[in-house]
Amino acid sequence: MSLTYLQAVQKVLLNLRESAITDLSAVYSQLIGEFVNQAKEKVEAVHKWKGLNTTLSFTTVLGQTQYILAPTASPVVASTSGNFPLDERANILTDEEDNQSVFDVTTAQQGGLIRLRRVSREREVALNVFLASQSPVQPNGFSYSYENGQPVFALVGAPISGRAVSIRMKVPQTQFVTGSEVFLTPWRPIVSFATFLAMEERGEELSEKSSLYKDRHDQELERAIEADLAGEDQYMMLKNPEGTAVGSLVAGYY
Repeated sequence: MSLTYLQAVQKVLLNLRESAITDLSAVYSQLIGEFVNQAKEKVEAVHKWKGLNTTLSFTTVLGQTQYILAPTASPVVASTSGNFPLDERANILTDEEDNQSVFDVTTAQQGGLIRLRRVSREREVALNVFLASQSPVQPNGFSYSYENGQPVFALVGAPISGRAVSIRMKVPQTQFVTGSEVFLTPWRPIVSFATFLAMEERGEELSEKSSLYKDRHDQELERAIEADLAGEDQYMMLKNPEGTAVGSLVAGYY
């Protein structure tokens, strides 16, 4: 069952025994909406939710080392979910052996899938200064950072053109505003924690009841994570040394 931002605010107000609303125009409804957003960010942060995972892809441009991961970027960056890493909470997913899920997939169907290794932003800058006068290279290293309000993906060494890069990322949803936004993470622990925050804000006379909603949130979050992890053993994980070919991809979740 999906839930909209407005419906979540309505449920919190119901828990508080407040009057029903049809929009978010009232000041108190906006305060509850802020608590819902805070609870959403808390839930998003504690787990690699499948609903927040996406694959971003772009094609390298000759000599271009930096690529902004945004829908209006050049070259165009595509997303399997349409959700882009617009803030600093987005991060690249890793597998069970802590390998970064960044690949050159240009010839993946012929067994040429290549995992790129990650380096620090400072090391990438230093290497690119050193490699600036060198010939274009096959990309095999990268850095990722959030700079000046933009997600920056940088290749080590000026790349050759035409290589297809695929990046698996966890992309939290941006702050909800309009009321029509739909949660990609489980909504029950969000509503419970938002209710807890609202009751705490009201004062000590409701503190005992607020702790009940905090306990409820903890239990709902635990169940939601268990459900999200169900079936993980049915996936094949890519377990190769960084930067080497791994063969054809049959199935995978990172």
